[in-house]
Amino acid sequence: MAVVFTVWIFVLLMMQSYCEGIELDIRMPNVSPLKLFGKYCAIPTNTYCVYCHSSLLAKFIPHADMHIAHHMLMFGCGDPADQSLSWNCGDMGIGVCGQGSPERIMYAWGRNAPQLYLPKNTAFKVGGNSGIKYLVLQVHYGLVDERIKDESGLTLKMTDKKPAYLAGMALLSGGSSAIPPRMRKWHIDADCLYNGQAVLHPFAFSVHTNNLGMVVTGYRVRNGEYTLIGEKNPQRPQAFYPVVNNVDIRQGDMLELQCVYSTTKKKTVTYIGATTEDEMCNYYMMFFYTNDQTEVRGDMECMNVASDSLNISVDE
Repeated sequence: MAVVFTVWIFVLLMMQSYCEGIELDIRMPNVSPLKLFGKYCAIPTNTYCVYCHSSLLAKFIPHADMHIAHHMLMFGCGDPADQSLSWNCGDMGIGVCGQGSPERIMYAWGRNAPQLYLPKNTAFKVGGNSGIKYLVLQVHYGLVDERIKDESGLTLKMTDKKPAYLAGMALLSGGSSAIPPRMRKWHIDADCLYNGQAVLHPFAFSVHTNNLGMVVTGYRVRNGEYTLIGEKNPQRPQAFYPVVNNVDIRQGDMLELQCVYSTTKKKTVTYIGATTEDEMCNYYMMFFYTNDQTEVRGDMECMNVASDSLNISVDE
């Protein structure tokens, strides 16, 4: 049962007062998850603005407990979906970012993952002409308890020192699928086409499923040749791990995602969905590219691929 709250930060970075090494906190404002399967957003009492100054984000420090927060996502938005104290940001709600606003995933956390440092001389660009005016934190809660006053969130380390490389994030995701019960192995595959102009250099990856996931793997596919980017067991801390092979990604390359599940103890079909009763198939890939190239959004067109080669039932 997942409950989602989002808190937005309006980061005001005044020209002369902004300094190297500033830290910004984005926290849930004593949230009590009350509604089963509800997804809500909340605005903290202290708000800041990013659009006033072109700034750079170089470090993420999480503050959360996996027994309360199932996972967290941070988005960059042109505008938030709402500016009230709280709003429903899923399950027929109005979403995280405003209608027509850019919506970019910039960070993901789960299962007590540690803090994340970007590589030296690399940072995410926010504010200025980046299209990101608001930083939005979304927390998915896997329980409902009115006694909880949750302050899960992130500390972000900012810098105004221009880096040689800009960072980006790509989300590869397996779409709508049904996972049958009583399977020792069942996999979902998805191919994602990269059509951007900039050459991408993956440096870290993270994976996410719910309880049935066994392993999630990402490959670069070029001219029919598969090169492993990285794979992990999603039941381990869902941190960002270094890539296995230093590859580049160019226009026309495919990125292939594979999620493998075990449903030996399940008696019913499990679907890909937004609650902890469902499953997920996500592969987050962080990359850098040179500062002189066109800004990269990290958008990928992903399509599920039918393949039965690895599916094994408990009766086989």
